[in-house]
Amino acid sequence: MAAEAAKALKEEMGRGQEALVFTHLDADGLASAGIIAAVLARDEKPYMVRVVNQLSQEDYELVAKHNGPVVMTDLGSGYLEEIGKIRGRGAFVIDHHAPRGQAGEGTVHVNPHLCGMDGARELSASGATYLVAKGYSGDCPDLAAMAIVGALGDMQDKGARRELTGANESIVSEAEELGVLMVTEDLVFFGRESRPMYKSISVTTEPYLPGLSGEDDAVISLLVKSGIALKEDDRWRTIGDLTVEEKQNIFAAVMQKLISDGFDTAGMLELTGKVYTLVKEDRWTPLRDAREFATLLNACGRLGRQGVAVALCMGERGRALQESMSLVEDYRRATRQTIERLLVTPGAVNAYEHFTLVRGEGIVDEKMLGAVASILSASPVMKKDRPLFATALLGDGSVRVSGRLDGNHAKAMDLGRMLSEASSRVGGTGGGHDAAAGATVPKKRLLEFFEELSRMVAGCEGQTSTRS
Repeated sequence: MAAEAAKALKEEMGRGQEALVFTHLDADGLASAGIIAAVLARDEKPYMVRVVNQLSQEDYELVAKHNGPVVMTDLGSGYLEEIGKIRGRGAFVIDHHAPRGQAGEGTVHVNPHLCGMDGARELSASGATYLVAKGYSGDCPDLAAMAIVGALGDMQDKGARRELTGANESIVSEAEELGVLMVTEDLVFFGRESRPMYKSISVTTEPYLPGLSGEDDAVISLLVKSGIALKEDDRWRTIGDLTVEEKQNIFAAVMQKLISDGFDTAGMLELTGKVYTLVKEDRWTPLRDAREFATLLNACGRLGRQGVAVALCMGERGRALQESMSLVEDYRRATRQTIERLLVTPGAVNAYEHFTLVRGEGIVDEKMLGAVASILSASPVMKKDRPLFATALLGDGSVRVSGRLDGNHAKAMDLGRMLSEASSRVGGTGGGHDAAAGATVPKKRLLEFFEELSRMVAGCEGQTSTRS
């Protein structure tokens, strides 16, 4: 599938026209755009990248009138029929979301679901794009690394010990053989290669650590009580500098604090697992750890600096790296402050019989909604056996809904299908994966929408109970 798409894209680019690349603004989408832009640039072919949250009417008009090929990465599989109606040929959809409808005759569609793979866990959009890029230009080890960054940014590390599985794992093995990746087991705190250890723990929000996330002084106190030396000579020590025994002590201390504070620690096992190190990147930089690289991309995408993210994916460093590092601080601070505000606002977090609803209208920026929903769903303060839905108000007065579900329960209820069906019944749109999905619904029909969802979740719970 990817090889045929690569051949068709090469033929289209041979006609000398500019490629118009649409992509999603999250890490997986930005990595995908960076991969396709890199191979076109190396082939000295013209291209333009347009980064969107979702396709708009203006986007459809651009697709219809553009003379050259149109490439969509990390989106498009939910709009196959619409694309087919406005493009007779030259449309390429490289996505990993569950397809809706049938691709038109002139649309080249690359999607792991078409090969019987789970696009939410086994192959990301950037992974699929990498396979197309490899078919287009041959070996491209730096782009294999970007496929891994994208998959981790899409939180596809759902295997045991937070590892990538399926076709993603094949790309990991290939990247190791090409000498651009090293995989080890370690603590998975944010900034483990680039930040002082206390800061690495305090800025970690996935999973969210009540009493530690955002609390530098509390983390320093915890480390000192655990007998961990914060500095070596005059340099702050990083998580990567620690001995195995020191890492074990830190993990035990974090767990003990959460237990003492009365929190569920089941999700805290995610603090350890597979670490993906990009060995060609400089030590003590945020690009060396693939998860941290993905966070930089997310920050750029969510804060309106998508061009910086694509440049990083294509290999630019220097000024692009410095700007992204500044943006990630703003992004993580804004995300943490948003979560803290939600947790203390009366009526914001609501635990109903069948799901948890986080009312973020007026609190959550819609571009940050998915990240906030993901962090909260993994937090010890949330129930793990029920879906979490979070909301944000859009500029046109409609409401954006983001749904998340623990992977252990995702097979019992498909959030992508449920949000698609529930939103369509109230005049909205929706879709996504079984464990992570989104919808846009009219504000005046929001209650009706959640009543539909409640019935669907209850039905799934009843089926699960019957089977057990």
